[in-house]
Amino acid sequence: MQDVMPKLNSAAEVELQNLLQSVSLWNFDVFRVHIVSGENALCYIGQHLLGGSPCQALNIKRNVLVNFLLEIQRGYISTNPYHNGIHAADVMQTVHYFLIQPELAPFLRPLDYALSLIAASVHDFMHDGFNNSFHISTASEIALRYNDHAVLENYHVAQSFLVMKNADLNVLGQLAPDDFKYARDMIIQMVLATDMAKHFEDVALFKTNILSAALDKNAVLVKDVGDKKLLLKMILHTCDVSNPAKERETMLRWTDRVAKEFFIQGDMEKQLGLPVSPFMDRDTIVLKKMQVGFADFIVSPLFSVWAQILVNVNAGAYPALLSNREFWLSLSDDFKPHMIKDVIRDLETQRQRDTKTRYRITKEKLSPCSRRSLTSMLLDTDDRKMDHKLGQWMELMGCLRDELEHLAHRLVWRRQTYHDKLRVKLAENSVLSARAHRLTQQLSQNTDLSEDGA
Repeated sequence: MQDVMPKLNSAAEVELQNLLQSVSLWNFDVFRVHIVSGENALCYIGQHLLGGSPCQALNIKRNVLVNFLLEIQRGYISTNPYHNGIHAADVMQTVHYFLIQPELAPFLRPLDYALSLIAASVHDFMHDGFNNSFHISTASEIALRYNDHAVLENYHVAQSFLVMKNADLNVLGQLAPDDFKYARDMIIQMVLATDMAKHFEDVALFKTNILSAALDKNAVLVKDVGDKKLLLKMILHTCDVSNPAKERETMLRWTDRVAKEFFIQGDMEKQLGLPVSPFMDRDTIVLKKMQVGFADFIVSPLFSVWAQILVNVNAGAYPALLSNREFWLSLSDDFKPHMIKDVIRDLETQRQRDTKTRYRITKEKLSPCSRRSLTSMLLDTDDRKMDHKLGQWMELMGCLRDELEHLAHRLVWRRQTYHDKLRVKLAENSVLSARAHRLTQQLSQNTDLSEDGA
């Protein structure tokens, strides 16, 4: 069976390769990869990350990997606003980010890396857009099959292993028996750990077994396979809920998608006469409350632990999470999901302006005055001292340029903060204006009725 990797035109191929150069960064642009790759983000990111030493660790050829990724990608329902192939690709890339952190890498074999990315790729395989509670409430086929226990998570991982029954798609098929047993157990446990019902129990274990040991030894300590399994489970679970810790624009795009999928379930619950699940009623949702609550009860407890273990999480992802939480707190309760697209558009415009500002600073040439000063400084200087003087001058110019860049970034940040607040106020005013208009109409109607009655 030959692999049929989707073909791209030359321009898309070049842009995709440039995008994949940043695959190890926290703020990787998975949405742009989705567009450039012709909606094949999972396949291209998976092939990029798994195509080298992980393939060797699995002892498989490239065509088996590609065909497996294509089949898994096809199993994700593209019409789901959130639980689709983009989410799977995003989680896979974010898992990669965690796995390569210097504090963790010494404890992980190439096989562990490969298994973690495979688990990430399949963790929501064939998700239908409805949560476990909905399946249990409606006594769906898979809820009955898995006895109301981790319904979707069991379904995802079981369906993934059914795919691997085909030898041409079996990425675990060449492992030795002991390694296969280890691999199957690890993938199952990692995917089952994405069940939110296990969140608090697993976070408590994570703090007890991993964090406490890390604080005692001032370094991550993985004593046995059990610790490694817990570590990898928590990595996948963390990455699955990491959207609130991404940069503002990315976070908002995911929030918009989550809300849309929630409303689809809420509408279905209304149709079936079921109680509408929290935050799934499009008519009553308070987006601010949903996002702050999710950050406080689910995401922050995870990232606060990681921030004590991983330097890069403490410096990047965790501050981004806290900043995004403050952003939501600054909004009115009347901020609705349909307003998100306006904020995203403003952020895109601001980003383009910032890029132009940075380009102008880095390309700025020495003024005629500066060139004259340099010439004057070098005159009457012997050759022996000239290099020293020139070095001093270039060092000074470098410091001045760095200071200008710093000042420019501060100005950009202040302007962005101002625009964020302005957008919030405009959105609030829009809501208030609409309310005032409705009240005016109601008062007018009541007045007309009173006059008619008189």
